[in-house]
Amino acid sequence: MTFGDALEQMKAGKKMKRSMWVFRDVVYVHYTSTMQEYLVVQSGATDAVPYTPCCYDIFADDWQVVK
Repeated sequence: MTFGDALEQMKAGKKMKRSMWVFRDVVYVHYTSTMQEYLVVQSGATDAVPYTPCCYDIFADDWQVVK
């Protein structure tokens, strides 16, 4: 799945990852108190932090929905 497809899935509430990522990182949409959306990445039980995709992530086609 491309990043564009993955972004649409995240906007629909799904958590996504790339198949080549070694750690259990997931990316998803988070909302501020004023309902402004932004992407976050979370690994395991750690707190989510803001996520800015790099060019490798944007052009990758190995995005997957996390079940």
